[in-house]
Amino acid sequence: MKATILTLNLLKIGIILIFVLTTNLLMSQNISTVREIYDFEVGDIFHIWGDAGDNYDWLTHKYNIEIIDKYYSPNSDTLYYIRNIAFKEKTSWETQDTYKYYIDTIFYSNLDSLINSGQINNVYSDSSLYNNRLINHSVISENGNYYHHEKFFVNGCGLARKFGWNAGKDYKDALIYFGKSSNESHYRDTLSYFKKGSEEWGSPNPVFIKNHNDIDCKIMLYPNPAKTSVIIKSNINKTGLVTICSISGDIINTFNLTQQLTTLDISNLKPDIYIFEFKYKNQVIYKKLVKK
Repeated sequence: MKATILTLNLLKIGIILIFVLTTNLLMSQNISTVREIYDFEVGDIFHIWGDAGDNYDWLTHKYNIEIIDKYYSPNSDTLYYIRNIAFKEKTSWETQDTYKYYIDTIFYSNLDSLINSGQINNVYSDSSLYNNRLINHSVISENGNYYHHEKFFVNGCGLARKFGWNAGKDYKDALIYFGKSSNESHYRDTLSYFKKGSEEWGSPNPVFIKNHNDIDCKIMLYPNPAKTSVIIKSNINKTGLVTICSISGDIINTFNLTQQLTTLDISNLKPDIYIFEFKYKNQVIYKKLVKK
């Protein structure tokens, strides 16, 4: 009799283990990869709005992001995007809105790994959100939900939503806005609109740049690809700072751009992809160079 009960208990335990393992396997199969989440194309547009606050201060902001270039590292394990960004911010401690226009480069590595290191609580789709694209939902709660942090990763849209409250102790997302510790802080960022090719979702929330004084710099880099030398052409005659970086982010050279037309010797660079960073006033421009 005891042997029979023991056998039944072992059978139950085996069934439970199989169920748990099967559930975890199915969950891991459904979780999106980094490549699937950050699957952008040149011309994709994203509008994001957000706010943050604590007991004393608050701010609101919005971003308009356009993907203007895309390329892989030589071994194809890192994906780079160059983005055109228009930004607007309003705070409780400033009387006027802040507007910025700039170009930056972001990159994503380990493209075939699970998003958020596989730390996803739920994978689902909603016909009312993001044109039914797959959503990967992550939740972190501690101390009886006192500290709370959520992220929503969406296939082809990146990190489409995040929010949290009382986050000042353990999480940095709210603190970056204030530069101080606050256990009563909250924050949220939400994708309100995207356009990917002919596909659109949401309502456009454009940033209208009011002051164009700092966005008048234009840079050309040619020929591209290049073998021995490259020409840098600028529409400004004032000094700008140029930094040349490898695809992995290592700084190769830094120099001042003092002429509107400069010929740069690149014969000592090995064949690879390089990033040229141009800084002029408050503007940063990135250009990609392929060295043959």
